[in-house]
Amino acid sequence: MDSNDLLDSGFSEIEDPKNWSELLKKSDLVRFKSWLYHRGIFWDRFQDLDESTQFRFLLSFLGKGRG
Repeated sequence: MDSNDLLDSGFSEIEDPKNWSELLKKSDLVRFKSWLYHRGIFWDRFQDLDESTQFRFLLSFLGKGRG
C-alpha cells in the first residue's frame, strides 16, 4: 500500500502526501518520536525512509491510518 492507497481510502482531506511535514509540525514531535521508538524505529532511521513510508507512519500516529 502506498500513500495514494491511503488517500483513496478516505483520507482525501490530506490532499498531498508531501504535506506530511506540516502535519507533523501541528502534532507533538516528542510524542511522535516516542511512538516511533516504541515501534523500533529511531528518528534518524525514520528520516532515511522514503516519503510515502514516512507519510503512512504519520497517518498511523495521527489515528488516520488503517490498523
